[in-house]
Amino acid sequence: MNTSLSNRNEWEHCYEDEFSHSSDEGELEGSVTDTEHFTTVSVEKVLCDLRSDVRKASEILGLSPEVAPLVLRRYNWRLDDDMLERYMNERTVVDEELKITMYTDMSESSTSDCASGVVRNESSIVCPICWDEVGVGMAVGIAKCSHFFCVDCFTSYLVHAVSRDDLINRRCPRSDCYSIVGLAFFEALLPAKEFDQARRRFISECLISHQYMRCCPNKIPCDGIIRITVLHRSGPDVCCSKCGLEFCFTCRETPHKPATCEMLKKWYSMIEKDEPSLALIKKTTKACPNCSVRVEKNSGCDHMKCSKCLHNYCWICLGPWVGHAAHRCNIEQGATAMVGGRSQLFLDFYIRWKNHKENIAAEAGSAQDDWEQVRQLTRVLKGAEVLEKTLNVLMEARKVLHDCRVVLMNGCVVLYLTEMAEPTFHYRLQQLELCMEETIGLIKVAPEHMDIDKVKSRIAQAACWCNALRTEDVDLTLSAGKASVKTVR
Repeated sequence: MNTSLSNRNEWEHCYEDEFSHSSDEGELEGSVTDTEHFTTVSVEKVLCDLRSDVRKASEILGLSPEVAPLVLRRYNWRLDDDMLERYMNERTVVDEELKITMYTDMSESSTSDCASGVVRNESSIVCPICWDEVGVGMAVGIAKCSHFFCVDCFTSYLVHAVSRDDLINRRCPRSDCYSIVGLAFFEALLPAKEFDQARRRFISECLISHQYMRCCPNKIPCDGIIRITVLHRSGPDVCCSKCGLEFCFTCRETPHKPATCEMLKKWYSMIEKDEPSLALIKKTTKACPNCSVRVEKNSGCDHMKCSKCLHNYCWICLGPWVGHAAHRCNIEQGATAMVGGRSQLFLDFYIRWKNHKENIAAEAGSAQDDWEQVRQLTRVLKGAEVLEKTLNVLMEARKVLHDCRVVLMNGCVVLYLTEMAEPTFHYRLQQLELCMEETIGLIKVAPEHMDIDKVKSRIAQAACWCNALRTEDVDLTLSAGKASVKTVR
């Protein structure tokens, strides 16, 4: 892992021209998402596409429109030759598993001329739910089975179903009947508001296993649906245009490049496994390496200054800050830790990963500090144009610094799981951390001393390094316990 040091000058020369233009252009590159590979689509468009797939599956496989969504979901909503062949080869088993054997022959279901699948009673009945006597035409049932219930009871059954899981697989209220309540049935009986909820739930359940579309996973209700054009083993990172949430398309978690979904899964599994031992290092205080006074770190960069002896040192390695490159202990010391074995190596990378994670949380909650800085800027800066420019740059700096932390945090995961990462990966992490620390130093000054053009230059460079690291092609082979990072140029 320390091969990056011997090649540093070579890589610096290699990449000097690659990012030197950033400060001159003044445009911040390296956004989390590449909009060429995804788009946010409307609910109506998605429903139209799903219905089109259902029609195709019905025609090709001889399935009714009620059953086709279940089969498509079983095969990740694929409708290609491979899927068709697999289903035909294992049709008997799959049909029994999905409890749709009664639908394998479309001739029976096609006898109904009712598009919604709703039929009404032609003679008086007693509703099996409320036991009221129901007159002719006042009870409804599914055309497939003609088990009748009064309209009020069946409607209540559907309203209750909308609030529960597996709406796509909702069956006849009769306990021993497997007739499926199709979406058209919901539309025929439910009021407009309730049907809109049913339609959204239906789409959400269809897209759970869809390869190319995902519902926005925002905890705040959002009806955004993202469609990608190319499948990826991990990712891509996408952004919902409805609410602005950025997330990984594959695992639906926050963007985590350069680490893959599989890497993150293994990393969190290791943390959970070693939780008892990791609990010992979850303190936010360390002894000053010069005078041994306990120092607390709440947020910010790793450059610490002891309030008692004024000693400047690094929070991570506790080495003196003078002559200390921000990336030195974070990237290079991990290699020397290998001498102590994998357990010590994991502990070292976990500490660095946790440090970035805590800083992300602390900086996200520092709104009060931001407002104080704005008030100071308002008093110091003269002229609305200058103030607006400064505020815009500072807001962008906050965003870029957050992105830097995320990439560096997940870079720790990659470095631990990839013993043979290429030198370019090390170098890019080094430069990103250096740019981040320099940017923090530039904005953590009194407003009258802030060099806004220099801040703008540094955050542009940091954004470029973030983008470069997000495009790393990580080839992970967890079965062997190792992985490799291939650089995409």
